[in-house]
Amino acid sequence: MNQEQKTRRFIKRFTKYIGLECTVPFRQFVRNAGDKRIAELFNGVGSQVGFIGKATYHLIPNTIWGLNITPASDIHDFDYTEPREFDSKEDALRHKAEADKAFYRNVRKLIDRKGGWCKYGRRVRAWTYYRVLRACGKESFLAGKDIE
Repeated sequence: MNQEQKTRRFIKRFTKYIGLECTVPFRQFVRNAGDKRIAELFNGVGSQVGFIGKATYHLIPNTIWGLNITPASDIHDFDYTEPREFDSKEDALRHKAEADKAFYRNVRKLIDRKGGWCKYGRRVRAWTYYRVLRACGKESFLAGKDIE
């Protein structure tokens, strides 16, 4: 694949993330990863880790009243996966907390961008998603981490 093709692929992939908070490593991943790796990592809203995650994964919608929030979820999936190594559990949990906050801010940006009469109801649902992440996302976040 030549440079022009790589650039076109990146632009096509990255368009849905414009205006959302994402890190340089996320952008590099979107640019360089193959389609299979992206599909493995970006699995929509919800977790498939642990009993509760596996039991509820297909019940959690990727939309909030018709608004697709998978771009925010993709960034959050990446933030839960990278980095894999932390100096302490406290550092890891700080990173988790920031990833959860960024997810909420990104969902709010998607809601505000869409607007419409569902805006306020979507904000309430986004806050609920955020609270559930804070309360129940620890097992999913810590899976596969190397904490010294």
